[in-house]
Amino acid sequence: MDTFPLPRRLHNAAGRVRTLGIELEFAGLEIADIDGIIVELYGGRPEPVSRFEHKIVDTCLGRFTVEIDLALLKERSYLKLLDFLGVELAPDSLRQAEDALARLAATLVPHEIASPPLPITEAHRLERLRERLQAAQALGTKAAMYYAFGLQFNPEAPALQAGTILAYLRAFLLLADWLEQRAQIALARRLSPFINGFHQPYIRAVLDPDYAPDLARLIDDYIAANPTRNRPLDLLPLFAHLDPERVARGLDDAKVKINPRPTFHYRLPNSLIDDPDWTLAREWAGWVAVDDLAQDPTKIRRMSIDYLEQRSLLAVGYDEQWAARVAQEWLSDQNQASA
Repeated sequence: MDTFPLPRRLHNAAGRVRTLGIELEFAGLEIADIDGIIVELYGGRPEPVSRFEHKIVDTCLGRFTVEIDLALLKERSYLKLLDFLGVELAPDSLRQAEDALARLAATLVPHEIASPPLPITEAHRLERLRERLQAAQALGTKAAMYYAFGLQFNPEAPALQAGTILAYLRAFLLLADWLEQRAQIALARRLSPFINGFHQPYIRAVLDPDYAPDLARLIDDYIAANPTRNRPLDLLPLFAHLDPERVARGLDDAKVKINPRPTFHYRLPNSLIDDPDWTLAREWAGWVAVDDLAQDPTKIRRMSIDYLEQRSLLAVGYDEQWAARVAQEWLSDQNQASA
């Protein structure tokens, strides 16, 4: 099994070990079976919120959430439609209807497990969950052409100042092509809107060495260019934690659901839960490369100048030449460029 790597900057500004949560999408299992696997591994008990969303509380790691990842079902919006039509179902009939919806949804949309935030030094314990889901024959991104399932990481920001956040954003933008090549993103995910890349004008503005925004400008510039959750690195949860009113004003869209938290939200990797050679650790190593680069402002500056000079504006999708340059010239000294 791959070793679960640790970033160079292990502690937050208060001196505590930074936390990491994951969100894992997959198909092929009933929600009750997923509950059972979590309880078997970590203890606790299920607390259903609805037929489509359960909390697993009092585990040795904290509270997990298990849900079918479709707002229509989680929020029971179909009840409003039935009410509008004047249809009132008896409790037994409603349960049967929801069971049928759950079975249908399981073939089209993923179940998602959201872990509690764990100290990064303990996050390797989630590999057992991956192993058990795989043994239970959970289905991953490549099991069907239309499965756009992902694995998402929520690493705690080590500090909440604009300079720190900008360093992480720059590090990600510099490594994004390499990360996408390394992860071999499935076609369904490339075609879906969930991980639309940052646009070149914004990337080049951020990588300009003279760009030195305060937090307010950093948030305003980000939202103006990215009024969406659908980025491979989504900063809206972090910005909503820091300045919720500014984010709300900038988005001006109640449909953009944000759970504010002091973390980065890295959304790029596939969920290859049914691949016996796939691990959380391998995907996490991609983020650790970003995290470590963010600690090196001199290298970020040099890479940014190189990017602005070399990275093709005409490349469709990720730029293979820049990805290779990153691996061969910029990450070779960190041994981070392994496939």
